[in-house]
Amino acid sequence: MEFLREVHRFALPLPIIGHHLVLLTMVLFLWSMVFLRRTVVPAGFVRALRVTWLAGAVNTLAGIGLALMGLRVPSSVPASPGSNVTAFGYPVDPVRHAEHYMYAGFFVLSLFLMELLIAGKVVKPAIGLRFMPLLTFFLLGVAYMSVRVAYLPGATPGS
Repeated sequence: MEFLREVHRFALPLPIIGHHLVLLTMVLFLWSMVFLRRTVVPAGFVRALRVTWLAGAVNTLAGIGLALMGLRVPSSVPASPGSNVTAFGYPVDPVRHAEHYMYAGFFVLSLFLMELLIAGKVVKPAIGLRFMPLLTFFLLGVAYMSVRVAYLPGATPGS
């Protein structure tokens, strides 16, 4: 269980980025700006997308394993029984656990949609790839919010 917890909570020593999924999605977002001018998918972008898939899959599977063991995100459980604050000193917000699941689902769906756009399965690549910067920006926001809801309370903690 400790191994799964360490895998799921792995963080980079960078104060602004913090989580490896945020860094990977930021790289994808910056790289996707290429698609505004040309509609050829560089092989490096596909490799970066697959690395993001791998990192997201490892993180998601570790999170599912932790959830099956009965654990919840730190922002939704008190630090000690009867306490009203989390281990980080914020008010307990049980809703954050469901939000964390929601963002994990958005993460997987966004990556899947990117794969479809690159393959040209939904629309022609000349049209679909123009939406890649928007989709990767959404993915960056999803990765950031997934980390944020795990540790910080929402607007109405405790409800």
